[in-house]
Formats: sequence, structure tokens, C-alpha cells
Amino acid sequence: ETNIEMDVIALCCKYNEDSITDIIENYDIDLSDESYNSKEELVTEYLQDNTSICRQYEDDYGVTYFVYQVF
Repeated sequence: ETNIEMDVIALCCKYNEDSITDIIENYDIDLSDESYNSKEELVTEYLQDNTSICRQYEDDYGVTYFVYQVF
């Protein structure tokens, strides 16, 4: 058996969970680039270029969220 201790505080400090709108606002992403088909595509590429995406999901209201490593 292996005992694993989970440090919830460290986990919360290393990862964020935000909606597309929050990510755009928090990281001041420029929406004027017309080469992207959607905000989701733009945010996905931005996060892929700057950090690691752990998960992407849509809630019951159709809002897309990303879980990503803080950078």
C-alpha cells in the first residue's frame, strides 16, 4: 500500500478554473484577431501557448470552462 497525502492548498494555487469570458478579461486577450472562428478557439490557443490545459468542459447553462495550470 502507498499512502499519498493530498495538499489541497498547493493544488488550488497551481491550477485555475475559469470561463472563457473570465480568461479573456483576466489575461487581457485581444479579440480583434479575426483569424479565429470563435472566442473558444482563441482562448484555447492562448492557453496552449502559455500553459497546460487540464480540462475543458461546458456547464448546464452552456458556459465553457477551462481548468489550467497557473502561469
